[in-house]
Amino acid sequence: MSRRRSLLLEVKELFMDELTQGKIPIQGNKLPSEEELARSLDVSRTTMRELLATLHKEGVITKRHGLGNFIHFSALEQGYRIDRTRDFGSLIALGGKHPGYSVSSRSLTDDADEEKLRKAFSLPLSDEGRYVSTRCTFFADGEAAIHCLVFVPEKLLTSRPTDVGEENVYAFLRKYCGQEVEHPLIWFEPTSCDTDLSSCFGIPEGTPIIEWKEQFYNIYDEVICYSLTWFHPVSMKLSMLRKTWEDFSLR
Repeated sequence: MSRRRSLLLEVKELFMDELTQGKIPIQGNKLPSEEELARSLDVSRTTMRELLATLHKEGVITKRHGLGNFIHFSALEQGYRIDRTRDFGSLIALGGKHPGYSVSSRSLTDDADEEKLRKAFSLPLSDEGRYVSTRCTFFADGEAAIHCLVFVPEKLLTSRPTDVGEENVYAFLRKYCGQEVEHPLIWFEPTSCDTDLSSCFGIPEGTPIIEWKEQFYNIYDEVICYSLTWFHPVSMKLSMLRKTWEDFSLR
């Protein structure tokens, strides 16, 4: 992590602490000026401007030219916001729980897992390539909360994984395949808990559960990874903040 990024995270944490403790004076939900906030937090205006831009991107504040910055406590109160992070460990932390992580296996895909892959993504049988699959589980306060099955085409590997480490998908593809993810596509589908998920989450087979299907693409618009993710139906209540259209405009 760069020193600049580290500084912004420290200032963000300080800002959120001061805000929740009522130490930052607000009128309704309007924040003090950028200059006043910078002076209050003892940081430069440049750093304060960067922080406010980050919070705006996360939907925590709205910036209106000529009006100022407005804080949205409704956005802060939502845990497990999938739009705020791409890392499941961080997602669990956003929900106020201590995250844990475990990789149970990493190997060439067996027949059962390959069948799951082909069925989930409608891959043709003519696709005879092998895949390296990784099974991992994320924990929230010691309880299984998220279970993942990740598939990387064997032909993309430039080196063999040396151990069952804690790399996320992005780090794994960069380290062992020399690939960078440009964008993922995600689909959410209802499914039911099978034997593996029942054992992982400690819930009855047949329990309704959400399946998160994801394809990762490189700069050439080629699929370089597939993943299947399931969330505990009770402990993981996912949320998302949808930005207004003007936030996506080119203005």
